Amino acid sequence: MNPVVLGRGTLLFRPTAHPVPLTLVETLHFTNGVTLLHYARDRGATSAPR
Repeated sequence: MNPVVLGRGTLLFRPTAHPVPLTLVETLHFTNGVTLLHYARDRGATSAPR
């Protein structure tokens, strides 16, 4: 699975040419079959220069 932000309106993140390292923080399963995945930026990971 590749996390993405979906929606319209004000951009939450600047466009980037490099992947942003993320860590899964929490998973919630709802009775209607939806699964919510909460990610946070992994500050300890090394990523490409900005």
